[in-house]
Amino acid sequence: MMWVEHTPLPTYCRLNYPEPTGQHPLTPLAIRERYRRDVADGRLVIWTDESAGLVGVRAGIDEVTWSLTPGFHFELAFSRPAKGSGYLELSYAGQGSAIPIAGASAFDDQHLQWFRTALQGLHYATGAPVQEADMGHDA
Repeated sequence: MMWVEHTPLPTYCRLNYPEPTGQHPLTPLAIRERYRRDVADGRLVIWTDESAGLVGVRAGIDEVTWSLTPGFHFELAFSRPAKGSGYLELSYAGQGSAIPIAGASAFDDQHLQWFRTALQGLHYATGAPVQEADMGHDA
């Protein structure tokens, strides 16, 4: 099992968890217990369970988990503000679909750096390719 700790989510950033409780149905109980035991400040943790073919992220009580699939990659898409506020979105994408992991509804350089570091952490933990998509300015 791989366990990579990152800093807490920046202000205005959120995980795109599917359940109202913040808990994802695929997350193993052992991950939840380790997070509660070992992480006190709500930092983002990237984890993999290779025996189950799962990877996930958790921050505070929120978590996103998915199955590793060949041909998928991690993508950071962002748009800088112009007339709009811009955005950042980190997703697990490929084969015509994408699973949103985390995002921010407003762009700033500090958030971009945080997301880039998280993107590299996902690559380190899984070996999956990563890419950035600069979508220009939010008009």
